[in-house]
Amino acid sequence: MDDPISALDSNVKKSIFENLFCGELRGKTRVLVTHAVEFLDQVDRIIVMEKGRIKYIGTYDEIQHSDEIQHILKTLEKTARKNSELEEDKEENKEDKEDVKPDEKLKKSFMSEKGTNITEDENEEKIVVGWKVYYSFFIKNNSWIFYIFFITLSFAGALAIVFNGIFTGRFINPYEEKYSFWSLIFISLSLAIVASIATTIVTTGISLATIKLTRKLHIDMLEKTANAPVNLYFDKTPSGRILNRYSSDINKLDNGIDKKVGWIISCFSMVIFDIVVAALNTPFVLATLPFIIIAMVILLRYYIKSFREVNRLGSVSHSPMMNLLGETINGATTIRSFQKQNDFVKTNYKVLNVVTNVGFWRESLRSWFAIRIEFVSLFLLGFTSGFMLYYRSKADPILIGVLFNRFIMFNMMLLFSCQLLSDLEGDLVSYDRCLKMLEIPQEREQRKYMPELMDWPSQGQIEFEDYSLKYRPDTEVVLKNLNFTIKPKEKIGIVGRTGAGKSTICLALCRIVEAFEGKIKIDGIDVSTLGIADLRERITIIPQDPTLFEGTLRFNLDPVGTIPDVELLRMARKANLEEFINRDDKGLDQKIEDGGKNLSSGEKQLICILRAILRKNKIVLMDEATANIDIKTEQIIQKLIHEEFEDSTVLTIAHRLNTIINSDRVLVLSRGEVQEFDDPQKLLEDQDSMFYSYANELKKHEEE
Repeated sequence: MDDPISALDSNVKKSIFENLFCGELRGKTRVLVTHAVEFLDQVDRIIVMEKGRIKYIGTYDEIQHSDEIQHILKTLEKTARKNSELEEDKEENKEDKEDVKPDEKLKKSFMSEKGTNITEDENEEKIVVGWKVYYSFFIKNNSWIFYIFFITLSFAGALAIVFNGIFTGRFINPYEEKYSFWSLIFISLSLAIVASIATTIVTTGISLATIKLTRKLHIDMLEKTANAPVNLYFDKTPSGRILNRYSSDINKLDNGIDKKVGWIISCFSMVIFDIVVAALNTPFVLATLPFIIIAMVILLRYYIKSFREVNRLGSVSHSPMMNLLGETINGATTIRSFQKQNDFVKTNYKVLNVVTNVGFWRESLRSWFAIRIEFVSLFLLGFTSGFMLYYRSKADPILIGVLFNRFIMFNMMLLFSCQLLSDLEGDLVSYDRCLKMLEIPQEREQRKYMPELMDWPSQGQIEFEDYSLKYRPDTEVVLKNLNFTIKPKEKIGIVGRTGAGKSTICLALCRIVEAFEGKIKIDGIDVSTLGIADLRERITIIPQDPTLFEGTLRFNLDPVGTIPDVELLRMARKANLEEFINRDDKGLDQKIEDGGKNLSSGEKQLICILRAILRKNKIVLMDEATANIDIKTEQIIQKLIHEEFEDSTVLTIAHRLNTIINSDRVLVLSRGEVQEFDDPQKLLEDQDSMFYSYANELKKHEEE
């Protein structure tokens, strides 16, 4: 267990340790990596690591006099002495009992949430390829001009192919002396070249037009996705579904849809001219056209509707597969630890069965349609052949030959055209799904030109005025009518039980979630009137989960590249990172893998904290930033923060008492409401205060 309780408050932490680790997991070998040293005397054996080596190993009694353990205990005792005047009283027990008692309102809210799906079901999504989709693909952005040109060229190419057959017939006819040999060769070759050039221009032009369209669509999708709100989109949309849009759906548009459009235009041009030649030779063929058209419309109506739905199910079926793949890769360690490989393999088989079933029904639909197209084309071929044989004495034998030659291909051409049309309809389902990405909710304006923002914020004063927040319109209010003011350069500690709304304050300040009611002012300016990017680049936030990017250490410390190496190294030494930098000959140019996979949790967090310090913003938010750092390193970081953020307003969320005890003021939250906001020492002197009770719990656990 890799420090799973670091971000929990002391009450929850103790409950999990005693009831889960020591209770439910009793009888198992338990290895706990943690900085929660208050539980050291309750474990069977302690291993102290330093620089990748085991420094001490033994029971608590055996190694409690070692330098490392003594340093940790002295640190805890120093914190405990600050609260030595605290005494446990009956009020604490009373308050604990009140906290344990379930709140009916929250219970009701939980039950209502339990019956509501936060994630939207993709299977319920019904996409119908209507005229708006065709309009967007073929006509929007003036592309209709090009398609008219391409259709005209395609008809010219089809006409050239038909006339080429006629002139070839003239050449081989011994009774035809109207044309010389070389003139027939020249005409036939010219018509073939015209047909080839027309086909090349059509296919190339459609490919370029489609590439331009899909590139713009992809860029628009990226922009919409990047600006989508976390609470209204990412929290409700599985990552596999998003990846499916950018992989499977985009791939269908990039690879194939242009060829299908080109082939549809070419094939239908040939089919139309074949019918025209047949009508010129045997006008009675036109009598069959109404029946052929009605039969084709009925077949296409049922086939395309079914094929479109099967394609939609195919696209939908890929999302669970992508989700499962991501979950399996990210959770491979946990899966192996619990020996659940077979369960995930079985789940993978189930998901693959759904995908393959969709593929089976798709091919079955193709076969069903092909058989019926065969009957339609054979009917037309038989009817036309009968009339041509009956009127063979009056018909042009060359036209009859050309017509029979074309009708050999007519069946395949008609089937190919209709299947391409249905495939295009299926691909347009993917296009429509991509268009839906352009309709996702968006954050408000990213940039606004405001002259007063040139040196804003200059002080760092923060005001919450009647502020309330809910994550989504259909959820409970999580921050309720907050009213407090943080003075410039103040260091504020924010405490409360798990779920009290501490981290939500950080989300509110950065407008990750927009206000439900009220406003937040920074240096007198309402943050809701600012561009979101303008606001966020002026606030530094250090989250509990560190974020690192693939690249060099220098890039991760200074992504913009404006800070000289001398300053980077100076700050690294102050943050106790000098040894980490020197362990690689490349120094600041040493490689950092994606997500910091080649670093420990503590090293990743130190780099993120140092990056935040180097930004030197007036407002800094620290959300359990030191939870994964040992106490000795935390002291170094706290000293560094105190020195470097002396002119900044700092809001620190923490469960460790020593992290926030030296704050100018402490904000105590409970169930989204402000309970207390005052100097920590004053709150500690008031035995009726919630902070007194909370600090007493922390002191009690630290002493244990």
